[in-house]
Amino acid sequence: MFEKIRNSKLMFWSVEILIIATFILVSSKIDFIFQPIGTFFTTLFAPILIAGFLYYLLNPLVNLLMKLGVKRLLAIALIFILLIAIIVLVFMSVIPNLVDQLVSLAKNIPGFVNNMQTWLQEAANNATR
Repeated sequence: MFEKIRNSKLMFWSVEILIIATFILVSSKIDFIFQPIGTFFTTLFAPILIAGFLYYLLNPLVNLLMKLGVKRLLAIALIFILLIAIIVLVFMSVIPNLVDQLVSLAKNIPGFVNNMQTWLQEAANNATR
């Protein structure tokens, strides 16, 4: 009789669920051990992800330049210089507009606050009627 219970699927899954629940409970009680490991991986994840993205994005350009007779190291340097130039140009065109909009926002904040106060007072007056 015990052999039949021991070999049943219900017993197997019950034990599996108990093991998983115990593992989750123990892991939640000793999270101070896993926190430095998580911090380590989250610190490294973004640079590795960006490097992989840049590799797959720029590798075809490097291969194209190599087919044209440029050495690999020079091709990589040229592409990085081009990439940095594009980033600088984008920032140079975006930052002045961003500064203008922030100045405009700073000038208009008192008006926004006054409009919000008026609207809230009208809403409060309408709610009490």
